[in-house]
Amino acid sequence: MQHRRPSQHPVALRVPIPCALYSSVEGIHDEGTLLGLSLTHGHVETSAAVVPGMTLALFVILPGASRAVVIEEALVTWVRDGECGLRLEGLRPEDTVILTHFLRQPTPMPAVSTAPRYALAD
Repeated sequence: MQHRRPSQHPVALRVPIPCALYSSVEGIHDEGTLLGLSLTHGHVETSAAVVPGMTLALFVILPGASRAVVIEEALVTWVRDGECGLRLEGLRPEDTVILTHFLRQPTPMPAVSTAPRYALAD
């Protein structure tokens, strides 16, 4: 039986994470929700008027963290109906450590009821 080595890089996390988006050049100061977050990419749901090629700064509020993670450069790669894709380019070393630790934590699973379920049939 062959054992697989764990990935060197954490995989993307689908947990919704609140964030603030800023662009002094474009005059954007808005909020959003990050999904699919990894060390290199993210998907944001936001009402901000963003376009591909725009660079944003993100302040990400990770659950359980004592401060926001700062992503100084997030390049907008695509936009569609209130959501956009980001390539994360400006992650400070100390924030990389915090984000890596967060991404490697087990994702909490929703509670599953062990009570028997019955279907009513006619």
